[in-house]
Amino acid sequence: MRKARFWLLVLVVCVHFLSDGFGSEALSTDDFDEIEVKVADLASKHGAANVLVVFDIDNTLLASTGDLGSDQWFSWQEELLQSNPKSPDLIFKSFPELLNAWGALLVIGKMRPTYTSKDGKKSTGHYVRNMQKSGVKVIALTSRGFEYEIPTLRAFKENGIDLRSSAIGPREGYPEIRRAYTQAGLSELGFSEDEKKKLGLEKTAAYVVYKDGVFFTAGMHKGGMLRLLLAQTAFEPTAIVFVDDREKHTSRVQDAFAASDIWVTSFRFGKEDARVEGFLKSRKRQSESINRWNALRKLASE
Repeated sequence: MRKARFWLLVLVVCVHFLSDGFGSEALSTDDFDEIEVKVADLASKHGAANVLVVFDIDNTLLASTGDLGSDQWFSWQEELLQSNPKSPDLIFKSFPELLNAWGALLVIGKMRPTYTSKDGKKSTGHYVRNMQKSGVKVIALTSRGFEYEIPTLRAFKENGIDLRSSAIGPREGYPEIRRAYTQAGLSELGFSEDEKKKLGLEKTAAYVVYKDGVFFTAGMHKGGMLRLLLAQTAFEPTAIVFVDDREKHTSRVQDAFAASDIWVTSFRFGKEDARVEGFLKSRKRQSESINRWNALRKLASE
């Protein structure tokens, strides 16, 4: 009888450990209400101060109001550069030229919330503020480079998003432009050689900025960059919620923390999927974006 009770106790402890301890779950949603509920659930289990919520920006928190300059427009041109450089649809001769043009379009363009609640009263900014009020940490991690800091923070302001109060690390962040890491620095922070390779950190680091709760990572491995930011800020969450419209990035974050004792919930956010696919499959919309770009370029040269 005692043995039976002992093994029953072991089973109960194991079930509790597996449900509330380290692990992960990869989810998909197009509804910010689901994300909000999950954040609240983890906050109740782990304590709000121990939960970190990380949002991507483009097609996750915000999206371009038009096709020209949108995330999908950039990806379309980038793909043409890589796979079909002689395409008549390719506007730019090089990747730096594309980046410069995209930066200019961000400056003159506008962004909108990706999600509005069914009653029309809450947009992405409202959900972010509600999470901040609950006491969890909230930051943004974007593939945008530091060059796009000004239009990014302007778009946040226009859409009611301010992450300074919920950011990890120093309130002002690390606003100086710097290499994301050095190999010696990674070793000092505890990254093994195998981890460096797994997270793409064996490569030469790009220049980054972490400011006002936004980490501009210049296209580097998001899982590696999140691990790096946690190490640099000495913030040790027990649970992370990561939200991104691209499965590549949610998978990389899951992989980056697979061996850790941090619970990771990732959401592949799909609210903009129809709009993205619509542009990528529409010759009409693609042609219109080219014509609009040519008109803007002509206007700028006059």
